Amino acid sequence: MTTASLHRAEAHRDPGRPHRRVTVGVHDRCGCPGAVAWAAAEAHRTAADLALLECVPVHDPAWDDQPLAVQRAVLRRLLLHAPLGEAPILERAVGPVVEGLLTASRRSELLVLGRGRDLSPVVLQVALRAPRPVAAVPTTWMPYDVPATAPVLLGLPGLQPDGQGLAARALSYALVAARRRGVGVHLVAGWEPFATGTGRDRALRVFRRREQLVADAVRAVTQVYPEVPVRVSVPVGDLAAELVRLSAHARAVVLPPVAPLVATCLPRTAGPLVVVP
Repeated sequence: MTTASLHRAEAHRDPGRPHRRVTVGVHDRCGCPGAVAWAAAEAHRTAADLALLECVPVHDPAWDDQPLAVQRAVLRRLLLHAPLGEAPILERAVGPVVEGLLTASRRSELLVLGRGRDLSPVVLQVALRAPRPVAAVPTTWMPYDVPATAPVLLGLPGLQPDGQGLAARALSYALVAARRRGVGVHLVAGWEPFATGTGRDRALRVFRRREQLVADAVRAVTQVYPEVPVRVSVPVGDLAAELVRLSAHARAVVLPPVAPLVATCLPRTAGPLVVVP
């Protein structure tokens, strides 16, 4: 895996600050004001540097030939949506877009990408393969789209949340994100009903057991963050559809990198969606 070139256009870092970074990946000409706004807020909350990375595919000579000054101007206009006290780091990667974004993820605590109404193959590949959390933010999203008291929404598929692995990492991320915002977590754990013919009483017992399994797993992790309220719900049926419905009233949706769930939710959630590896 190679990236043809990576240029730092500007860097205004305070050397006394810890070397933490939130990176916004600009990978098409449409820009990503929603992603920049969300990333700027995250960088502020975590005292991290904000970097804007422009990814230029080698097979697009029209874009590749544009002067870097033009791209700087585009990125500065995007920042009008997210005023900052410090100038961001501006970078440019020339080469395969997905590989360039994955490289950026390795150097960042969080990679933020813009997304439109359609499922972007670039965003989906990066979200499922990145070694660090990836946030996909609707292009038109703005911080005032949801109330400040709205919860962080966490979706967990599968029958056996075991308190470790993917489920635990996604839950820990959601708890930290909620604590920074002063809100709670709404955990939605999927449960698919049994096939036709299963007795109702048995199905109900297994469903109640499912609720208890989720509650036990959550309790083990939330002891680290006792100040964050956690609400648990176990809807019967399509977890993705329930998350999309609830996303209109959430600060963000957090998911583990489960491909079918991420692919379904990615183009449909109302606000930012964060995939936590």
